[in-house]
Amino acid sequence: MALPSLNRSFVTSKTINNNSIKSFNKGVAPALSGAMSMAKKTYDIYFENDTMSNNKGFRESAEYCKDYIRTYNGTNESYFADYKGGTVDVVCNETEEVVYSEEVL
Repeated sequence: MALPSLNRSFVTSKTINNNSIKSFNKGVAPALSGAMSMAKKTYDIYFENDTMSNNKGFRESAEYCKDYIRTYNGTNESYFADYKGGTVDVVCNETEEVVYSEEVL
């Protein structure tokens, strides 16, 4: 019994022409790059005073972190008791940018 022949076509580097590469660079590559830059940023809460610093380890939205500060600043919750008179900051995990800061009450 003879096996049927398989008709396969292989793509080699010779079959990719400059137009294909240019098309990729103009269309797909920028779209992928844009998607990466629009990835959701996450934020953490940092506490600091003259002698020490700590962070919560959050990977949340900036608004979540601000709400956490509004809810617990002035209480003895978490690090707020230890950092009275210091600062509490919302910091971007990806860029380390401080997006919000206030005194710990």
